[in-house]
Amino acid sequence: MKPVMNGMETIAEIRRDKILNKSYVIALTADAMKGDAEKYIEAGCDAYLSKPVNKSALEKNLVQAAWVLGGNNGNILLI
Repeated sequence: MKPVMNGMETIAEIRRDKILNKSYVIALTADAMKGDAEKYIEAGCDAYLSKPVNKSALEKNLVQAAWVLGGNNGNILLI
């Protein structure tokens, strides 16, 4: 089954949503070419990880997300 939206479309929808726009969004993607990280950050992601995911990098990003959200019961989304 083909996804309805790609990652860039998904982040745009998240940032337009009144509730989800406060979420910490980590791009988890196979896009690993030079400049891809910047592309996702500019689109509205808070962090970027390329596949295959390094466990320590994921843990680092989740800790960063929790710190940024500051216990405000925010969402952490992996797209």
